[in-house]
Amino acid sequence: MKYFLDTEFVEDGETIMPISLALVREDGRELYLEFEFDEDKAVAHDFVRENVLPHLRGQEQYTRDEAARRISMFMGLGPRHPAESKPNIEVWAYFADYDWVLFCQVFGTMRDLPKGCPRYCMDLMQWWTQLGYPRGVKPPKPVKAHDALADADWNHEFYKNLSNYVEYDASLDESETEQWLTDFRTLDELDPARAKRLVEDWKSRLQGHGVEPPERDYEDFAAYALAVRNALADFLGKSGL
Repeated sequence: MKYFLDTEFVEDGETIMPISLALVREDGRELYLEFEFDEDKAVAHDFVRENVLPHLRGQEQYTRDEAARRISMFMGLGPRHPAESKPNIEVWAYFADYDWVLFCQVFGTMRDLPKGCPRYCMDLMQWWTQLGYPRGVKPPKPVKAHDALADADWNHEFYKNLSNYVEYDASLDESETEQWLTDFRTLDELDPARAKRLVEDWKSRLQGHGVEPPERDYEDFAAYALAVRNALADFLGKSGL
């Protein structure tokens, strides 16, 4: 089971003070927690005051011990999962370093993490970097950026887009790639039926990566086909073709 993590906090170079934490499961279930924290310290931090505190829901605040119990219940962790039958869990975050330190410190030291919990976090930014920063894969930032739950949902969406991109990239062999390049160059020379099938295929590929193709509000099919082609070329990083 994959969990997508985001946290909000105050850090001063020495300590990380948790404010909120969210986990989104790959099946859509969600956990959102707000911590007991030093409000004066949070208000004194310009970024936190302007970008984090306005998104808090004002719900019950938890101590770290209480939050640890809620997280363990949500993730199915703890003594009832002995090491030999621990669940297969992955935790993913975006620029995960501070999120993961905060997550671990909710439980205490890393040695205090409950059974079944991984000792490391997967990083979406690292995966995107390793793939060469493919365009069109990263979703638009949520309106409520720095709301832990909105950002955890965004992490889930980014993961799905990256997974689709990898599956698509792996499905292209050399001959198919060459055919795509030929299609890009010769769209105007195709017969109408072939051109329409090609454009529908391009639209499907874009939508499969979570990218909405251009709306069909052009005067003629040729202009619309060119817009779709350019959108896909941009997504594939082949704008110079």
